[in-house]
This record gives sequence, C-alpha cells and structure tokens, in this order.
Amino acid sequence: QLTLKDMSPEQIEKMMAACRKRQLPVELFGDPSNARYFKNWKFAPADCPLPQTEALIKSTIDIRMPLMWDDSDFDDMYEVVKESLVEAMA
Repeated sequence: QLTLKDMSPEQIEKMMAACRKRQLPVELFGDPSNARYFKNWKFAPADCPLPQTEALIKSTIDIRMPLMWDDSDFDDMYEVVKESLVEAMA
C-alpha cells in the first residue's frame, strides 16, 4: 500500500491511470467497490463520522504484488510508481 497524503483526488486518479497505462494494477482503498473501504462493511458499520479515516483511505492505493515476482520485478514496480507520480504531479 502507498498513501498519497499530499495529493488531490485528481492527482491520485492521474497517478493510478498512469500506473495502469504501464501495466501495474492499482486500486484505491476508498473506492466504493473496494471491500476494504470501511463504509462497505455490513458486519461492523461505523456509528459516527470518521473524517480522518475517510481522508486516509481515500488517499491510499493498493498495489498487488504477485507471489511469483522476481527481485527485479520490484525494481520495475518502483520505476513505474516513480514515473507515474511524476506524471500525475506535472
């Protein structure tokens, strides 16, 4: 996971699109389709507003790393994330 704390929602979306364009699947924790988004929890719903939690989750992305990756794949992932961040911040 990677938290993009100081980025706007638009920049986060651009960064994610840039990762996907480079064949790196990423997912936003705060997306309504994500089962890990606390507002989707039917078994333990929040009974009060959680603005700090909401802000953190809406700025955190999940990068899936397959078990069969080689060490060099992590270097490639780093480069993709770095290039995508630069692109999103431009």
